[in-house]
Amino acid sequence: MRPKRSRALRVESLESLVLLNAGLPQPPSHPAAQVANATLARRVALNGLLSGTLVQLFSIPDTGGHYHLEGFGKIRPVGQAKGDGTFTTPGFIANGQIQGTLTLASSSGSVTLNLQGPTVPGFTRLSSGTFSYTITQGTGQFRNAKGHGSAVLTFGPLNPIPGATGPSQNRPISEAAFTLSFKASH
Repeated sequence: MRPKRSRALRVESLESLVLLNAGLPQPPSHPAAQVANATLARRVALNGLLSGTLVQLFSIPDTGGHYHLEGFGKIRPVGQAKGDGTFTTPGFIANGQIQGTLTLASSSGSVTLNLQGPTVPGFTRLSSGTFSYTITQGTGQFRNAKGHGSAVLTFGPLNPIPGATGPSQNRPISEAAFTLSFKASH
């Protein structure tokens, strides 16, 4: 014969659970909260020039081109800044957009930018041209920064890097000096 098990009833607290909103209307936000959130965003207008080295990385052609850039320059209002970023070009697709990200960092903080280039046919290599930028995040003095504008990328021919052999993903294969000029939209 089996021993009887006693089951104790438990009450579960619902306060810590998240209610999934299946399309239910949300209560209106308090006007003071809307004003507070609006004042947190700070418009930052980037103007200046970044110079450095653009490196083409080995990649499987179907995945598109991959590039890394690193440079220094004076970008108002960031100040003397280091720029570190990437660009990707479309691979095995009829048409795609050249895209990039770039972080400009200084002793005052940093801003991270999303860069959008033109729509181009698949397998197009990165070339000099104009990109639109949008500030996506900031730190330090640039916390809650917002802004947009244009960035003109200029570079010469990509020169092979001596000793760069073998198909290793993301291995530097060629490089060139670049400039990236920023102008804010008003």
